[in-house]
Amino acid sequence: MLESHSTGPAKEIILRLYASPAEVLAGFDVDCCAVAYTPGKVLVSPRALAAHIRQANLADPARRSPSYEVRLAKYAARGFEIHVPGLRRGDIDPQIFERSISRVQGLALLLVLEKLRDAPSRAGYVGMRAELRGRPGNNTSRYSMDDGGHYKNDYKSKGPFADLDIELSGYDRGALRIPYGPTWHAARIEKLIWKTDMGMNSPFNPRNKNRRLHRHPAFFGTVQESMDDCCRTCPVPENAEEEKQQKDEDERGSYVRGRISFIKDDPGRC
Repeated sequence: MLESHSTGPAKEIILRLYASPAEVLAGFDVDCCAVAYTPGKVLVSPRALAAHIRQANLADPARRSPSYEVRLAKYAARGFEIHVPGLRRGDIDPQIFERSISRVQGLALLLVLEKLRDAPSRAGYVGMRAELRGRPGNNTSRYSMDDGGHYKNDYKSKGPFADLDIELSGYDRGALRIPYGPTWHAARIEKLIWKTDMGMNSPFNPRNKNRRLHRHPAFFGTVQESMDDCCRTCPVPENAEEEKQQKDEDERGSYVRGRISFIKDDPGRC
């Protein structure tokens, strides 16, 4: 991901080897997004063309990503309905609307987001959840830090569903969120990532009790600094337990380590 000294959204580069532009378009999870622009030419995949004609995206579990449902809901707010084949609303369990939204996934999350399209509905939901837990009804979401918090002037705090405690994109996982806004330039974002990294690996962090291996949410710096292991002092696993711990974290994709490399498997996926 690239950040410049001028403010603006981050630029994402997918380090995956593709054989053709068709494979690139096939990698988009939401149908209406599978469109590319080149000088004097527009490339559209068949499913993207169908989505724009019907003004509807097909919910496909095979393309699901951690933020898939939220992305579908965002485009629903922009006029693209969500088509779920075989959906029978009479079979929906009403208790899904009483659960914490951070613990709801798949079709259930789509149905909950459908009910929370406007700000009053979301405020009522947050208040209901607070009442069930016996807490004050104010919004304590991690996305409500606009007034003097770490994410002040972050445009993500003002977007759809920002007041709900859910991942809004692939950059919002774990302990790190990449903000953008009028005051979020490259140097400030680098400082934020550095502070997050130091806090996660601090010996005073309760999560690090009896833990020797590092956890890095992201590498940062220049291109040359980010190509190799940015830490350079990461301990090597010394026993089977540490090897299993590192393998599990690598499979989850929660943290980064080692030299940067291209993804070679499954080109039809972002």
